[in-house]
Amino acid sequence: MGWFDTDGCWWETHNTWLVVRDPVLARSNAHPLHWNGAIPDEPWFCLAEPQRRALVFAIGSVGPGSDDPAYSVAMDRWSVVGPEGLASTAVRRDSRGGDWGPLLSFFAELSAMSVWGQSPESAPV
Repeated sequence: MGWFDTDGCWWETHNTWLVVRDPVLARSNAHPLHWNGAIPDEPWFCLAEPQRRALVFAIGSVGPGSDDPAYSVAMDRWSVVGPEGLASTAVRRDSRGGDWGPLLSFFAELSAMSVWGQSPESAPV
């Protein structure tokens, strides 16, 4: 699970082995109920101001989101807090994201700049 704060800094935490045995929780799509990763003391990295503005613009373009689909294929959960409040959606990993496309494109561009996909446990590059 990862998120940007309002300063444009990326925080990331990794789930550890977790077995959900409670039948109510097991049926729930409320992902925070299935999360046990520790929140780090410091962000992994922070965006430059032009990147932060591009992120804010991409967040402003997202649609209202969708209900949770059945997770029968690889999915990514996206949630943003924009001017209209919280919006959340789940998209197939190979999807262009529909009205969430500008946000997904922002992250694809960010990953092409080599700040994504590196283990936060490794020394920063």
